[in-house]
Amino acid sequence: MGKKMMRHDFGDGLGMVPAHLHENLGGEPGGWVANSASVDRTAYVDPEASVGGHAKVHGNAYIGAFCSVGNNAEVFEGARITEETHVFENAKVHGNAKIIDGMISGDADVAGDSRIGPGVWISGTAKVVGATTIEAATMGGRILIDGDAVIDGEEIRHKSTEADFVITGAERRLRELEGV
Repeated sequence: MGKKMMRHDFGDGLGMVPAHLHENLGGEPGGWVANSASVDRTAYVDPEASVGGHAKVHGNAYIGAFCSVGNNAEVFEGARITEETHVFENAKVHGNAKIIDGMISGDADVAGDSRIGPGVWISGTAKVVGATTIEAATMGGRILIDGDAVIDGEEIRHKSTEADFVITGAERRLRELEGV
């Protein structure tokens, strides 16, 4: 007798789509995964998490409770998303990046040993790398945050199509000292 076809609504406006429950290593039950998405056996998907659309979760990535990865987003390598983090559109979270209660969207790329959240929204083509720490901030556009920058409670937008806006750890500390 064949398996019963399962369907799940990922809340992305597509309604009920073919899906299955991920099986974590050791046989532990995981969350919903759209049949159109891709999740490695080595990745952890919490039973209260979901991976929809054409999203990809690879390597030793960790998708915590009440988190979602959707559209064409990717979470891979040793990246961890927890506490209601949502990664969608074409965003990427990888390396050893950790995101707590954040939203990563657009073509944003969060990598390295970055620590993001809580209360952070990164969008556009923003790129966060290195050992950056960001809390309670919104940023988007053509932005590069690099090194050991620390950003807390700011809105950073850059709309120019001719130049990038860059913050490195040393520049950020200098701005704080100068009161800029």
